[in-house]
Amino acid sequence: MNQLHRLWEILVMQGPRIAWLKLINRLRRVNYNRLFRNSLHQQAQAPVLRAQILKAAALGQGPLISLVVPLFNTDPQHLAEMIASVRHQNYPRWQLCLADGSDAAHLAVGEAARAEAAQDPRISYLKLPENLGISGNTNAALDLATGDYIGLLDHDDLLAPDALAEVAVVIHRQEADLIYSDELNFVGQPDHVQLIHYKPDFAPDNLRSNNYICHFTVFAKALADQIGHFDSACDGSQDYDYILRLSEQAKKIVHIPKVLYYWRIHSQSVASNISVKPYCLDAALLALQNHLQRQGLPGSVENNKIG
Repeated sequence: MNQLHRLWEILVMQGPRIAWLKLINRLRRVNYNRLFRNSLHQQAQAPVLRAQILKAAALGQGPLISLVVPLFNTDPQHLAEMIASVRHQNYPRWQLCLADGSDAAHLAVGEAARAEAAQDPRISYLKLPENLGISGNTNAALDLATGDYIGLLDHDDLLAPDALAEVAVVIHRQEADLIYSDELNFVGQPDHVQLIHYKPDFAPDNLRSNNYICHFTVFAKALADQIGHFDSACDGSQDYDYILRLSEQAKKIVHIPKVLYYWRIHSQSVASNISVKPYCLDAALLALQNHLQRQGLPGSVENNKIG
């Protein structure tokens, strides 16, 4: 009744247009869990989801997949939604590894993460004494991983509910040691889609032009042990450097042609504009140059700037 009274006041004082906008905005504030379970992706693929659940169950125990997430001054709502997307996975054999480099002004990040870990033993949390940078924080999370496979997940992004089930099926059927999927960019909630990135199967020359693999990337722990940690010299494009190194050693690379990863667009995200973090381009050039040298391939690396 109070809400109706407030809406009537807005209608009288500010007019029908503002009242309508206020009403629409309020209706959009739905519970995250309900929205995620009924996102556009899931509605379109409900039969596929049921099939994936059956496939995952047929795997028995299946591989343990450790999701590596570096935290730094993470938005509390984004953190809660990221963790919820992991806990809602149809495939139960996962570990969530959180390494937190947040500063003293963002202690709420650690409080929220500890509370989640207390509710689910599959969540491992480590508070770092200082921010080690994106690579250093990721390496700390990587060191927590005990799984057979490692998945890379950003602290403000989301996984589709069938993401790990799809990965587990590919591992089981194809013995893949490097897996990636299609992805989409969204604003606010995952049904506010801005871009869907449908990717090709593995193409090394394409990868040397741009990091088209990006998200969602999963790889064998044995492969990670072989190539080592993320390189802080490539911070900003550390994932590109790591994917190049993985691709050099992987025996079976498989592309899952389904949207399994939701990349959040916000003001500080590269998903919105690469100019937000211009140092990423220099880091990418370094990563690619190092790749050419390791492979013994002649050539120089340049940024294809237009204008």
